[in-house]
Amino acid sequence: MKPMTPGLFAGLLLLSVPAAAQTGRRVADGVYLLDGGSGWIDLGADVLAIAGGRGDASADLAARIAGAAGKPVRATFAPNGRGGAAGWLVPATRGGPGSGLGFHGAMILGGARTAEVRELERAVSAGNGVVWLPGARLLFAGDLVGDGPLPDSSRTEAWVAVLERLRRLEPAIVVAGNGAIGGVELITRRRDALTAARASVQQGLDAHRPEADILGSVPAATADPALVRSIYRELAGLVPPAMIEELELRPGPSPTAQTPGWTRPKVVVVEEQWLERPGRAAELARVAPGVAIRISRSRAETAALMADADALFGPPSADIIARGTRLRWIQSPSAGVESVARIPGFVEGPILLSNAQRIYGPPISEHVFGLLLALARRIPLAMRLGQESRWATDQFPALEMPELHGRTLLIAGLGGLGTEVARTARGFGMRVIGTRNVKGEPNEVAEYIGGADELATLAKEADFVVNTLPLTPATRNAFGAAVFGAMKPTAYFVNVGRGGTVDTDALVEALKARRIAAAGLDVTDPEPLPKGHVLWTMPNVIITPHVASSSIMERERLWLLWRENLRRFVAGEPLLAVVDKRAGY
Repeated sequence: MKPMTPGLFAGLLLLSVPAAAQTGRRVADGVYLLDGGSGWIDLGADVLAIAGGRGDASADLAARIAGAAGKPVRATFAPNGRGGAAGWLVPATRGGPGSGLGFHGAMILGGARTAEVRELERAVSAGNGVVWLPGARLLFAGDLVGDGPLPDSSRTEAWVAVLERLRRLEPAIVVAGNGAIGGVELITRRRDALTAARASVQQGLDAHRPEADILGSVPAATADPALVRSIYRELAGLVPPAMIEELELRPGPSPTAQTPGWTRPKVVVVEEQWLERPGRAAELARVAPGVAIRISRSRAETAALMADADALFGPPSADIIARGTRLRWIQSPSAGVESVARIPGFVEGPILLSNAQRIYGPPISEHVFGLLLALARRIPLAMRLGQESRWATDQFPALEMPELHGRTLLIAGLGGLGTEVARTARGFGMRVIGTRNVKGEPNEVAEYIGGADELATLAKEADFVVNTLPLTPATRNAFGAAVFGAMKPTAYFVNVGRGGTVDTDALVEALKARRIAAAGLDVTDPEPLPKGHVLWTMPNVIITPHVASSSIMERERLWLLWRENLRRFVAGEPLLAVVDKRAGY
């Protein structure tokens, strides 16, 4: 995303206190360190304070730095943890209400020298940001490097990738979170230790060796015991994968070990097609010790195994549910659950249902913009002309080729998937508005969130409309003649929700009459779309066969959710992605 400008902080002169007795140690031109890896960067009129080590827990740190520098603090950044007060820079991926000034990507603070505050992908649980001074080639790296206390990590593979990115900066000076100062060798040493420890632990897991044996086999010189234990827990699936936080998966109402009558499950049935890779049954055994993991190789075998099963991972059916007399939980591999809701008695019954909500958000969001860009830039027309070897610039009139930047995007169904689409849209510089079942407050991705009854009203101001609605009785044919009639004649429509949420006849009529400009459809009603249907022949329509969720990461994300939910189920913790069966999502 685009860096935020220094002007945002021009008036944020937070602190100006008399010079303190403590002075900083100069490590480069305009860069000074206090104890514990804290320090400041002189920006001219003011300073950027760095809360190294665990300095972010100190309420008076910024005041100490302002006193030592003799200048006010423009902002404070903690590479190793959360800021809390106003004026603290917080990477958006670890921010929250009242946690400071969030930013995405990178923020440039200018003045006498340039400082880049960079947000990294979540590599270490205590923090995910660094400060880089390109002029001095100096890096405040926090606990990503050095020999200080190691924060627990649930993603050491990403940690290694981040270290390699930092190595490529070729810093001359590296400041670690615990105050150690060195060169690029600090980064190299941490990267090599992580890589070697991961390889050793993975080798032990692949050989099915006991935990104590694996932990004891990693040479002490490679990494300290705390880090090795963290790596073991990560690779064994005993801590939530970072994906859970990244996709904002939330625990839902579900029985726990504190619920009266709760008992530890004994049997779960898993359909083999969802395991996908060798060794995954062993991973399930590690997160569910003492539980029988039964692998089914067909739907018929699934039904036969259900008699005493506590849980199922796979698409449910009426026959399977009828046979599962002890069944308490079903993890559906699908996001949509309308077919399950139609099974007689299921909605009213006690079986818990979780689905793949938000799991398919990243690829579907990319698919949405693939369709929007293809329509706006007339890519299908270019391909047809290319097959005829025609160089026809007159077929691409500038006034009929909208840009995405600065335009308004309306998302119908601003839930997990809709939020992913909104985030991508913000990267294109779009204004985002949306609807939900109940009107919501504006947030970091949408400036207005209306109720479901505002769909037609909001459609009037949208340049692009994306439908991510689930199919429920309330959403069937939500996009009908009234909504299409309210849209601009230049507007584009994309459906990646459910085909039944759109009145197909009304859509066809709107396209024929040019009441809307074009449509991109990944789902249709009926589905599959019959051969010879008029939508196939329309030049302003792109149809993909319900494949928006397909990606090389699709099964991996689904697997991580299932494994984590199984761990929670056996441990008696609340499950993730729980479906409200009556609401249908």
